[in-house]
Amino acid sequence: MEQEIIERSEAPEITEFIISLDGGGVRCMLQLCILERLLAYFPQLLERATLFAGTSAGSFLAMGLALGDFPLCRKLINKANLEHIFSRTWGECVSGGWGVWRPKYDPQSLRETLEECLGDATLAHAPKRLLVATFDLGGSDNSHDPTHRNYGVKHWSPKFYDNFADSPHLQKSLVEVGLESSAAPTYFPSHNNCTDGGVTSNNPAAHAISRLLREGAKREQIALLSLGSGNRPLSVTPSSAQYWGMAQWIPLMLDLLMDGSSESATALCEDLLGERFHRCNPVLPRAIDLDDATAVEELQEIATKYDLLPTIDYLYKYWFPELPRILPAELEFSCSASAHDLQVEK
Repeated sequence: MEQEIIERSEAPEITEFIISLDGGGVRCMLQLCILERLLAYFPQLLERATLFAGTSAGSFLAMGLALGDFPLCRKLINKANLEHIFSRTWGECVSGGWGVWRPKYDPQSLRETLEECLGDATLAHAPKRLLVATFDLGGSDNSHDPTHRNYGVKHWSPKFYDNFADSPHLQKSLVEVGLESSAAPTYFPSHNNCTDGGVTSNNPAAHAISRLLREGAKREQIALLSLGSGNRPLSVTPSSAQYWGMAQWIPLMLDLLMDGSSESATALCEDLLGERFHRCNPVLPRAIDLDDATAVEELQEIATKYDLLPTIDYLYKYWFPELPRILPAELEFSCSASAHDLQVEK
């Protein structure tokens, strides 16, 4: 097979390796397929990782990875499950006003999927470190901590579950964590008074870095691979948005919050880690809604065709500097075929 040799430079000593996964509903199929492609090059990728961070559907993948069970990730994110989660009857559409005065979807289908895949597992069951973002609508945790800036104030705020040694949430069910992290406003009802972590932390990479720094890690010891759920072609012209009111802004608000938080976290991580941070986020040819289960095959095709050479180059340099840097010119892999074989009958 034809070989391609990529020149490398000496990499710094790194001891903390983070894989961070954005939220994005069905678009997290991109992350699953890209991980499958990367594992074909680096079979030890998941073993080398020391922390998995995720938000919303990205948290489902992060939990599977932290449990050391990549087939579980395939079981969680596949076409059959996505169609089951994002399905509703005509009667449900009518009674809920097509999502205007009630959430679009009943969370029972999502709960069934998580319970089938995760069972009774808790945060303590994950052998690898895990961090999951959600958003606490009540702010109840803050009011009991005298050192917190919002002590005594019921102030809603981001909330993070992890399984570090000092975590107070080690016995928290992964199903409950997943339901809290993925309760996207207008799509699903809030869960345990929490809503989707994507409203402020759709890209949890910066929070993963912060958690390690609090554990005593140095920035120079951290490398982070951030997997996005698709760079969507959304924008507005100055002339059109200048005089917008609620009617124009409200339909875009959730996208604005999630995309804005992802991009700001990316910029912060680039400042914190420099070249040790790498963002892998394919550009989408069109805007794909997070509940559009009909787009699964299209997402698989996008992930299969996405140029991974910059990501592979980054992994050789900062994650696997001990490996000989010789890559096959082309490693044949069909994410679509792989995902098709893994679909689960409902």
